[in-house]
Amino acid sequence: MIGETLDGRYQVLAHLGQGGMGEVYLTRNLELDRIEALKLMHSCAAPAFQSRFRREARALSRLRHRNIVTLYDFGQLSDGRSFLSMEYASGENLAELIEREQLPLERSLSILEQLADVIDYAHRKKVIHRDIKPGNLILERDSEGEDLVRVLDFGIAKIICPEDSESIGLSGNEVMGTPAYLSPELLRGCGTEPRIDIYSLGCLAY
Repeated sequence: MIGETLDGRYQVLAHLGQGGMGEVYLTRNLELDRIEALKLMHSCAAPAFQSRFRREARALSRLRHRNIVTLYDFGQLSDGRSFLSMEYASGENLAELIEREQLPLERSLSILEQLADVIDYAHRKKVIHRDIKPGNLILERDSEGEDLVRVLDFGIAKIICPEDSESIGLSGNEVMGTPAYLSPELLRGCGTEPRIDIYSLGCLAY
C-alpha cells in the first residue's frame, strides 16, 4: 500500500507493523499536512475485533496526556475498513531497548515514574489499560534530550462507565494480553479493577 492514498486523504508513506486484527501505517494527512499513524483493520476481522477497535477509540478519546498518543480520528474508509488515526510516536520501542541493553537505575526510574503517572491519570479518567508491557511503550526525547515515555495500544482497555455497555470491555471468558505481565485476576478472566495495571507495572519494573 506504500504510495497509495486512502480516501483521498491519507497518503501511505511506510508500513510500521501488524497484528492479529490489522496493520499500522505511517501516513501523511493531506488535508492537514500532518504525519500520523494509521491503524487499519483487516476487512475480514471478526466482530470481536471490531468491538476492540471501537473500545480503543473510546478509551483514547477520554485521554489527553503528554505520555499518551493523541487520537485524531476514527471511522471507516470507503471500502468499509475501520481505521484509527493517531499521533505518530517516532522513538524506540522499550521492549527492543531492554532486550539489547541493561538500563541504568536512574533512567529506569524515570521511565517507571512517567508510566506510573500515566496509569494514575488514566485511572482517574476511568480507563484501565490492561496491557501494560514494554512492547506498548515508545521512548522519545523531550526538549532537554531526556526520555519521554509514550503509551500505545488501548485495544483491550476497560472503561469504567456503567451507562455505556459496549465500552465496558471483554466478556467474562475472554483473556487477552501478554501472559508475563498479566495479573492473576486477568488470567482468571475477571480483571476489572485498576490494580491490575499496577501489577503489570511491577512486572515491567522487574
